[in-house]
This record gives sequence, structure tokens and C-alpha cells, in this order.
Amino acid sequence: IPEKDISEKLLTSVDEIFADIYNSLCFNGRKVLTPKVLSEAPVTNAFIYADKTKGLISDVSKYYKNANLTIAMLNIENQTKADKDMPLRIIGYEGAKYNYQLLQRSNQRHGIVTLVLNFDTKHRWNTPKTLKECINDYPKELDILMNDFKINVIDVAFLSKEEIDKFSSDFKVLADYFYQIRKNKVYEVPSDTDYLKYPAQLIETLSAITGDRDFKNAYNEYVEKNKEGGPVKMTRIMDTYLPYIRAKAEAREEGRVEGIEEGKVKNLMQNLKALISKNYTFDESCNLLDIDEETKEKLLNTGEFSLSSFKR
Repeated sequence: IPEKDISEKLLTSVDEIFADIYNSLCFNGRKVLTPKVLSEAPVTNAFIYADKTKGLISDVSKYYKNANLTIAMLNIENQTKADKDMPLRIIGYEGAKYNYQLLQRSNQRHGIVTLVLNFDTKHRWNTPKTLKECINDYPKELDILMNDFKINVIDVAFLSKEEIDKFSSDFKVLADYFYQIRKNKVYEVPSDTDYLKYPAQLIETLSAITGDRDFKNAYNEYVEKNKEGGPVKMTRIMDTYLPYIRAKAEAREEGRVEGIEEGKVKNLMQNLKALISKNYTFDESCNLLDIDEETKEKLLNTGEFSLSSFKR
């Protein structure tokens, strides 16, 4: 499994976080699930294709149990952008898990539920959410006979503040980050943010989803400076992160200025050559174009002008 995929799952695989996501998004904030009723479920299911055994690997799967009875299998899939084939993928994951139940000797059967968390900060899920939407052409006469299948997509960055406030775990910080980036383009840590219970998992997930490794760098720097440990607030991590942001901004600005300078020199060179072709000398051309001595020196250093440019 690629490192990025593993990192994205670190936070949602924590039982407390997993339960909070389902409670907040599916049960209106009611504490239906607790870490005690959850246990790890296999994420890999095998199938045969072309006489070879293949594997279907889902993101995070948990059994929802009451005493020794499995009530359901709950899953979470993390996406950074919409996938037009997601209904096919999810029906494959869930179908394999149902098939696994058939292979067991027990007569117990349990339902399977999957939430797809979309972390795209620019777009809501804009590709198919049902099986029928994925299929290009089929006889309409078959429509009534063909079973459909839908996926449950949560556009995390488009949750309302009221919906985000229903979270009680570290996932609230993650959801609020994507909400702010979508709405304001920048992230400001709320002053009342609670202490993080799983800071390493949160930062690893945030870094993986955004592709910004400076979150990890800042967190590692913070940990190194605070070896005594203790509770961690997102504000303190961001205080360490901000210098990385400023350094990037300065580098971008420097690159932009250099780009402007390069463009300016290139444009002047074209104008100079046009004048020189009309028998003006290099110095005369520079005077006509009102070129200062510093820029004139830069132009000379390009090596683009021959000795003949300096005399009639």
C-alpha cells in the first residue's frame, strides 16, 4: 500500500475518531457508537481474475458489535477528489465482504455501510454517486430490472459550521481546516480549540491529504523543542508551521520578481536589437529606451551584442 494511502487512514482508523465521524454525520451527534463497540475488520478481500488471486483493499473497516454479536461492518473511504468509478469500487468492496460472510459457517449475517469522505476544497462530489450513473448505455427496458447502488459521500470542506461543531474528537480540527481553506483560502486556528488527543495522527493525515510535508516538519520541530511532552494544541503546532509558510511565500515572491526581471531584460533586448538593426549604436539605443546603467550592465553581460553594435 502506498505511504500516502496509509497516512490518510491514520486518523480515521482510531476507534474514537471513527465513532465520532459516524455519530456526527449519520446520527446527528448522538453517541450511538463508542470505541467499546468497535473492533478491527479486514480491509483486504480476495477474488479470482484470469486464474490469479487479486485483492480489494478498502481504507478503514470496523465491526460494530453488541456483546459477541456483530451488528454491522462500517467502512470509511478517504478521497482527495471525486472518482467517477467510486460506485463500482464501493460495490466491489462491499460485495467481497458480503461474499466473505457466505463463506463462513455461521448463519449470522450483518449489513455493511460505507462513508466516502471527500476532502476536495474546490468542488463538491461532481461525478456519479450511483451504479446506474456509471453505466454509459443500456436498454431502457432493463432499467426496472437492473439493481441500482448508491454511495454515501460527505463533502468535508462543504460541511456547515453547525455540522462541524457536532464533532467532539480531533476530526473536528481536520474538518474545520478544510472548511476554512475552501471558504477563506487561509487557516486560522480557533482560540478555543481543545487539546489534541491524537496530534501525530492528525498531522500525518493532514500532511498526506494536502500534500504539504511542512505540517510534518513543523510538528516534528515542535516535538523536538518540547521534549517534556504534555498536551498539545493546534495553535502551538501552527505557531511552528507559520515560519515554513512565510519562507515559501518569500521564495514565491522572489521567484516572481526574478521572472519579471527576466521578462523585462528579454523585452529590452528585442527592442535594442530592433534599433541596432536600424544603424543605431548600442549606447544610442539604450538612451532612446531610457535604460539605466544597472540594466545596461545586465544587457551587456548577456553576450547578445557584438562589437559592431557599439559603432556605426
